[in-house]
Amino acid sequence: MDMGGVPVGQGLPGGRRMSYPDISTLILAESLMLLQLAALVFVTGIRVQGVMQGPRAWSIGLLAYALAEFSFTIVLKGSPQAAFLPDLLATIGCGAFIIGLDDFADRPRRWPLIMTMLGVHVVSLYAFSVLWPSYHARLMVFSAMQVIFCAAVLISLTMRVQPQRRLGLSLFRSLAYGWSVINMLRMALALVFPLEGSELHHLRELIFYVLVLFFGIWLALGCLLLIHERIASDLLYATKMDLLTNCLNRRGFTEALQLEKRRLVRSWMPTSILAIEIDLFAELVDKHGQESADEALMQFAKVVREELRDVDGFARMGGESFAVLLLDADRAGAHKVAERLRRRVEDLVLYTASGPLWFTVSIGVAGLPPVTFELENTLEEAQQALIAAKQAGCNVVALAEGRLPANA
Repeated sequence: MDMGGVPVGQGLPGGRRMSYPDISTLILAESLMLLQLAALVFVTGIRVQGVMQGPRAWSIGLLAYALAEFSFTIVLKGSPQAAFLPDLLATIGCGAFIIGLDDFADRPRRWPLIMTMLGVHVVSLYAFSVLWPSYHARLMVFSAMQVIFCAAVLISLTMRVQPQRRLGLSLFRSLAYGWSVINMLRMALALVFPLEGSELHHLRELIFYVLVLFFGIWLALGCLLLIHERIASDLLYATKMDLLTNCLNRRGFTEALQLEKRRLVRSWMPTSILAIEIDLFAELVDKHGQESADEALMQFAKVVREELRDVDGFARMGGESFAVLLLDADRAGAHKVAERLRRRVEDLVLYTASGPLWFTVSIGVAGLPPVTFELENTLEEAQQALIAAKQAGCNVVALAEGRLPANA
């Protein structure tokens, strides 16, 4: 968003003159629009400040852009000594956007990069605006900084996100690439047509500020889209996750079964399910209290996650009941996993305000029959095996169809 002076041309060859809209009026309208968009992003950021970081920095960036546009209209009115101010404000806006993206991605702020950009820009703009006034030199420096800014934005956007959050990041990437190309073209045209007083120069700058208008609008829309997608993604995550144990809930596990079922249709492999229940959980609550019982649930979930692979699924089905989806594991392999879990829980001791806390689990194991895909039936078989394990006594692993191997 370079705000350098734009002298009006003297005409085209042959004495013909071209009529253009007044640039100062266009830029003033842009500044007012950016100011309103900054206010919108700021208010939205306040409402979601407990969910994410970044929107308030973006609003500061948009505000700096708006002030840069407004101050440029003052420069056009006849204050060339302040020609460096619009560019400086725009650079501050770029830094605010980089900070906002770093906060949004939960990564450390890149203060060295931001301060270097700002320092280089301040020195160069002061030199080419006050000491050795040169519009084209100032333009070249500003456009080069904008390209660096876009590169920093693209680095900020290298993050893995859920499919529901990809549209906003794609829009920001497109804006970064597009703004880089626009500034590089502007630098090239400034080298090819350096005369400030020509009609072509005036036309070039008019086109640039029209593009600035669209860039500012889409930048604000990109911010709002990122906020919306983050909220929607978090809400979707919350509907599929158990907040206490940070594993899937029943709905999330059902969707995981459906997803794995579609994969099995394409490429079948042995798959097993464990149905797990903490033994005598009601008595545990009565003796140690709900807070200690919640701690037991969290520690149990931690043990299970340590024993499972990243590709396996783990869910709290409700209360003290859990389920595990084991990929590429037949029933014998699933039984070994279940035994390891049973032993680790059996050896687990929690120290609570009411004293040491021990608990055990019973586990039902079921394997998917060869070349079948109905994982829902396998889950029911594992739950039936769990019932058989509870009937045989606590701290037992049972295979489907009622086979009860001895605990090793």
